Amino acid sequence: MVPMHGKSIGWGIKDKERVLFYIESALFFCYTSFMKFTIELANKTIRIHSLYDEVYEMCKGYYVEDEKVDFEVISTQDLIDQEKDHLPFPDSYLETVSIYRQIIEKMLDYSTFMMHGSVLASDRKHAFMFTAPSGTGKTTHTNLWLQNCPSAFVVNGDKPLLKVEGNQVLAYGTPWSGKERMNTNCCVPLKAIVILERGEKNRMEEIRFTSRVPFLLEQIYRPKNRLGLRKTLRLVEQLSKHVKVYRYISNNFLDDAFSCTYDVLKSL
Repeated sequence: MVPMHGKSIGWGIKDKERVLFYIESALFFCYTSFMKFTIELANKTIRIHSLYDEVYEMCKGYYVEDEKVDFEVISTQDLIDQEKDHLPFPDSYLETVSIYRQIIEKMLDYSTFMMHGSVLASDRKHAFMFTAPSGTGKTTHTNLWLQNCPSAFVVNGDKPLLKVEGNQVLAYGTPWSGKERMNTNCCVPLKAIVILERGEKNRMEEIRFTSRVPFLLEQIYRPKNRLGLRKTLRLVEQLSKHVKVYRYISNNFLDDAFSCTYDVLKSL
């Protein structure tokens, strides 16, 4: 007990709880300030504040040391908890999802958005995206290109960033690239998008301009807020103008699958 003005003041339960709260808060802020790092994505410099080190480890190859950043994203437990409604994974993994969600929504201010698909490049001037619902054959077709086209490499295997710049669309690699973690820190002009579908006969057909947007929207990240959604729709319309869009229908995505898509895309 501590004497004060002739009286004794004891430590009550609430006092102990308050002290523990301050200690935990101090440790929290020390830890989060330690997990602060800067990366570059789609030609923008981003400072990330994370609670866990999984996202830091995942971003190796994208670190930069610039003090001036274009924007910051700050992780919180509340944001991590919001991801639990969709994904039953550990908090450290859910934080990587939450942080990328913040990045994607801020990137809309820079004419950049995220589309689900695998982007391959045949060289540094030609990239092609293969997109489809999970389990349709996207990874299988990506591997066929890597096996049959010696110069091909993966820009991003799952969640690339696409930037509309003038009359072209640029595809960027990011660390968020699916369970295979196939990505390259680079930028390549996107020439075509191929939507993979299952069917009885192998065939490749171009989708008419007036019909492209509904196909593309199925695989593009759409923010819940109205302003973000409007920005996304405008970018998708521009995407459909500057990039050719095809449907590739196959019964197994093997056999002549590579030659069927390669023969069409090599001329772009």
